[in-house]
Amino acid sequence: MHPNMFGYPVEVSKHEDGEWPFDTKFDQIEILQCLNAFFGHPDMHSNIFQFYEVNRPGYGIDRGVTVLINQQNEYYAIRIFTKPGIISNKVPFDPAAYIKDRIQRLYMALRDHYPATYFLNTKHLLIILQQFVFFPVCQFINPSEIRDLLEIMWYASKARILLDYNQNHWLVSDDGHLLYVDTDFMGQILKDRYSALSENFNQAMVFINHKNCNILAKILPEFATRGNNYAQFLDEFFLVLKNYLESWEKVEIISEKVQSKLDCFQNIFDKYWAR
Repeated sequence: MHPNMFGYPVEVSKHEDGEWPFDTKFDQIEILQCLNAFFGHPDMHSNIFQFYEVNRPGYGIDRGVTVLINQQNEYYAIRIFTKPGIISNKVPFDPAAYIKDRIQRLYMALRDHYPATYFLNTKHLLIILQQFVFFPVCQFINPSEIRDLLEIMWYASKARILLDYNQNHWLVSDDGHLLYVDTDFMGQILKDRYSALSENFNQAMVFINHKNCNILAKILPEFATRGNNYAQFLDEFFLVLKNYLESWEKVEIISEKVQSKLDCFQNIFDKYWAR
């Protein structure tokens, strides 16, 4: 793995042979046996993997991510969680089960907008392998990115989850396909789809500005042609937009850029829904 393969600023450091990249509480033999079994390697004890620490400060990874490369030159972010022991007759909190459930919800909800993810189990550990994504942070400057953002909002809302709209979590591939790459979502499951859409809309609007708002105006009518589910999405979207615009009416001082975005939103609302 070389920094030049990214095409944008990145920091890559290799864990040299014999240097174990994980906390010593994670048993090396146990992990290697599990990884070798998953990848179909015959030697169940040797370390034939390469491990790297990858940072792209300001470009998608603020904290280092451990990346595994196997013999087929496939790249996976690897995370490890300890399963709890049994404490007397009480059922302990299980962080491994908790994060697994939340990642599974993301994976099922976002479909191909989420990286391929695999859960490996040992007696004591949960190992999570997730396709490592090299793509840069999305800037939301073309129609395909805005279109995918709306679709992801709809998927997340149907699953009643609120995504984390930190820009570092939104990467775009060479073909313009938008991915949400965080391993978690915000808070608990929301009470209904409309509440979820409202929350996702309010947070996603951080990506819409006076420069790309006109793209949103061109994309929204496309959803009306995608079938009943998307027609329902549009109805709910414009109700949320209406509430959003009304909330800004109470704000006394608004910057020019924000006002420009609000004017664009109002034009979209007046043209496509308020009729």
